[in-house]
Amino acid sequence: MAKQLKMSCVAEGIETIEQVEFFKKNKCRHLQDYYFSKPVPAEKILALLATTW
Repeated sequence: MAKQLKMSCVAEGIETIEQVEFFKKNKCRHLQDYYFSKPVPAEKILALLATTW
């Protein structure tokens, strides 16, 4: 529905590689949840991004 309305959306609750593959196959580009990272406190996010990117 979001695509037809030309809106961006985020798929939340991603916890397995099967879910990642499903959403990639269906062209959902924005995914988040524990599969990628546990919640990170704001004061630690810059350090995490510096080591990840």
